[in-house]
Amino acid sequence: MSEVFAGIEAALSFGSLLANVTGVSLGILFGAMPGLTAAMGVALLIPLSFGMPPVEAFSMLLGMYAGAIYGGSITAILVGTPGTVAAAATLLEGPKLTAKGQSRKALEMATFASFFGGIFSAVALVTCAPLLATAAMSFGPAEYFALAVFALTVVATLSSGAMCKGLAAAFVGLFLSTVGIDPVSGDFRNTFEIAATCCAPRSSARSSASSRLREPAPRPSSPTAKPSGSRSIPKNSARGRWKAWPRRKAPTTA
Repeated sequence: MSEVFAGIEAALSFGSLLANVTGVSLGILFGAMPGLTAAMGVALLIPLSFGMPPVEAFSMLLGMYAGAIYGGSITAILVGTPGTVAAAATLLEGPKLTAKGQSRKALEMATFASFFGGIFSAVALVTCAPLLATAAMSFGPAEYFALAVFALTVVATLSSGAMCKGLAAAFVGLFLSTVGIDPVSGDFRNTFEIAATCCAPRSSARSSASSRLREPAPRPSSPTAKPSGSRSIPKNSARGRWKAWPRRKAPTTA
């Protein structure tokens, strides 16, 4: 535990906090712009952190990543386009609240959930990472085979009713896992296919956007919904969601 307290003391120094605030601010800007992901922001920030002390550099990089993950929910709520992949689930409720004039409420909920979820994930990482590392180092061929069978079993269970689509998605995922550098021979595998796969969605999105621009704008059938009541989170509503936040954050932390 002495190493943990020493790390907390180093992370709470003035330089580390300043670097963390800078990284979070830049990360929110990156995450709020669709197309600029958290990994891209960290990659662009790495050259700027070469001359910094290690603790401050890692504080800035972690702040960039965490801020970008949160910033993706801003455009998901206000525009209906997630800035990052992690904000895809925000599309289920965020745009609906914005249509009702309660965008501030949705943003406050996303902010509180991101803050408490990040704290919970950090505590879980500090406490569980050594145990998981010890268990992972003891894995052998039999354990990896059993894990692969378990993954396919989960796919078959979740795909009940649409087995063909589930298996097709699983096979596509297995194919994408073969892309890259072979860990044994060091050869490049299927690199051309993944480049074409990345370019295909962009071409489809470009054609879809151009076709929508050519269409005439439809007339609204009903007036825009007016804000109902308070636009921020009521105190009784916030207390009622305390029990739901840990339940929703547990799968993400795992």
